[in-house]
Order: sequence, then structure tokens, then C-alpha cells
Amino acid sequence: MSPFRSALLFIMVSLGLSVAAVAISKTHLEWRVGHIGLYQSLPVTDWARFQVNNAVNDLVTKFKSANTPGLNTVQLFISQKAQNNLMSNIPSSTKHWQEAHMIYPDSTLRRVKVRYRGDNPFNWVYGKKSLKVKTRKKRTIGNVRVFNYITPQDPSLIAWHFYRNWPPISA
Repeated sequence: MSPFRSALLFIMVSLGLSVAAVAISKTHLEWRVGHIGLYQSLPVTDWARFQVNNAVNDLVTKFKSANTPGLNTVQLFISQKAQNNLMSNIPSSTKHWQEAHMIYPDSTLRRVKVRYRGDNPFNWVYGKKSLKVKTRKKRTIGNVRVFNYITPQDPSLIAWHFYRNWPPISA
């Protein structure tokens, strides 16, 4: 067998295994959501379309002008260990505060505590999680200590606020 055919065969096999691994992980995620969420049901998601939609939306937001009106950016730095702790034993692990860092409005990096908001699968199943952030007592932001950053659960909310001039790929 020629080296070209060997390389092509290797690429095809590894691509097939990668697609199978992603499909298995997404199927496991949907199963887990269905069995953890008590008296809740999430709609079945077309994960391939969902991932393509996310990639296109990420590209558009990277090339959009920084002068366009929108929500303020919150920069949180959560270690991989803390993220793993939050997802270790859902839903009870989402109640435990984890250490993180946040850039405050005055451009200083300070320690905060974070956790996911509750046991609703919408809060933690997708890439963007709904978070509760708690600052230190003496380091409040505008006399507010606890902030809730909620991921929208309705796609129309996302389309209205972020993509008024360019609608995302419809599901």
C-alpha cells in the first residue's frame, strides 16, 4: 500500500472515530439531562446544527465592531479543577461555591466565588452556564455582592439581543 493511501486511510478512520466519539458524548449528555432533571423536560436538540450555529455566531461576534451597542462583558476566570468540581455530582455539586477570579469594573483582578444556578439542566447543560458570582464583603460592585448571570432559555431572546442585524441559523 502506498504512503498516500495509508495516510488517507488513517485520516478517514480517525475522522470516523472522532465523529462517533462526539455523537456518543452528546447522546450521553441528553440521557444525563433527561435523568437528572426532575419533572423537567428539555427539547431534543439537533447537536450538529447547534454546533454549526454556535461556530457561525462566534465568527460573527469576533468580526463585529466593538462600538456596537450590547451588554457589558464580564470576565471570569474559573480554573478547570473548579469547573470539574461544579460538574462532578450534579445537581448537588452545583450548590458548592468554587474559587475564581473576576476583572472588576475598575480593571483590577480580584478573587470571587462562583457556582452554577440551581439544578435546572438549562443552567448547566450547554457550553455557556448560568452562574451565580459572589464577591467579598468589602469588595462589592456598586453595593451589590451577589450577581446572577443567567443564560437565556429561549432562542428568541438571544436572537433579539445579539443578532438583530444578522439572524442566526434557524433550527
